[in-house]
Amino acid sequence: MDIQAEKLFLIEELVRTDDIKLIEKIKALLTNKSNPILGYNVKGELITRSQLVKQIEEAEARMDGGEFTSQEDLEKQSENW
Repeated sequence: MDIQAEKLFLIEELVRTDDIKLIEKIKALLTNKSNPILGYNVKGELITRSQLVKQIEEAEARMDGGEFTSQEDLEKQSENW
């Protein structure tokens, strides 16, 4: 299929759909070129590059602040499961 046929197919499918989540995802894909979508969380919500970087920075800050559980502590806890 050539590019024009592909575009027409997408337009027709968009016109037919009532799925707002699908439309939001397509819109996000088309508008987030500088902040691309990298995946989805467990709720099916989009995760962009900037969101992922922010989550990593927050996790690193928690680790630097001592807010973590060591492998040894997890092993001790799992003995009681």
